[in-house]
Amino acid sequence: MSALLLLLACSRGDPELRAQKQAMDAWHEGQEALAAGDADRAIAAFARAREAQPDDTLLAAWQARAMAADGDLDGAVDLLGIAVATHPRFAEARYNRAAYLARLGRLEEAGPELARAIEDGAARSREAMVDPDFAPHLDDPAFAFLPDEMLLVALDAPSGTLFWGSDATLRLRVVGGQGAPATVEAEELSGPIELVSVVEDVVESTEGPVRDLSWTFKVRGEGEAVLGPFTVRSGPWSSRVRAVRFPTTAPPGKGVPDGAPALSLPVPSDVAGSLETPGIRYGEGVLDVKTGPQDRVTITPRPPGSPVRFELRDRSKAVWVMQRYAVEGRPEVEIRAGTEVVLRGPVVP
Repeated sequence: MSALLLLLACSRGDPELRAQKQAMDAWHEGQEALAAGDADRAIAAFARAREAQPDDTLLAAWQARAMAADGDLDGAVDLLGIAVATHPRFAEARYNRAAYLARLGRLEEAGPELARAIEDGAARSREAMVDPDFAPHLDDPAFAFLPDEMLLVALDAPSGTLFWGSDATLRLRVVGGQGAPATVEAEELSGPIELVSVVEDVVESTEGPVRDLSWTFKVRGEGEAVLGPFTVRSGPWSSRVRAVRFPTTAPPGKGVPDGAPALSLPVPSDVAGSLETPGIRYGEGVLDVKTGPQDRVTITPRPPGSPVRFELRDRSKAVWVMQRYAVEGRPEVEIRAGTEVVLRGPVVP
């Protein structure tokens, strides 16, 4: 006898298996009704499922969802209250109960319920902060446990005197932008330093996606470097970050090379996101060559000086690299992936 026939036979004779099948059939019907916008039919279907399996708190949560869709928020709150009293670690049910309480304006109850749901893993704090059920109430004392800012920026910066030829890396870790690209504006960027590379990485944390941005500068002379203060934006949110200052020293006569570009804080996804991989772009004396991480580039004639390197990573794994050169004219560029030429041509403005 096949497994399916055996199950059907057992379900006819075993009351427990029969109840499970009835509950499953009714649950599927309730899901379909809810997806179709028929809350009344969904409520009835989930109620039948619970009659067959009265101790199943997941079915209670689905019935509460249908009740909320039908406008019965009080009934949904009461039903979810029973579910979380039976299974206190049912974090998703607790989160939904907090949302329905917030909709009812019962904020003193919603706040502690949301805090417990987050603690048990139903959502991250900053995800809850953009939930439309909670976002209008973030100033209420009941939600004081949530972070003060939607966007948090951690700063790592050089300290002490840096010598000629050494690297100075400015690093900003942007938390809370829900993974949206970030832009950085600085009120001041000055000093005897030259940008040599930028790395953008997206990594996971307990607070959600973190956009990690690192700019590396080379010390080219003696003086003081001033970076910032900064305004960091990600999605609709922004955050202010203090300025960074550090002295530099160099042998006599050493300074930033003539013709070096003005200091800036470009972000790879912003600078090169619209350029195909592989891709070539030329404009106003600047040549951009975007490739895969392992591709090789040949430029004829080779531009003087070193390019600025842009790199995008995802979970610390390189996605693409772009080299930015200062050029005169329109050099020929060849990009190879292994032994295969994947792009070649004179650069067209």
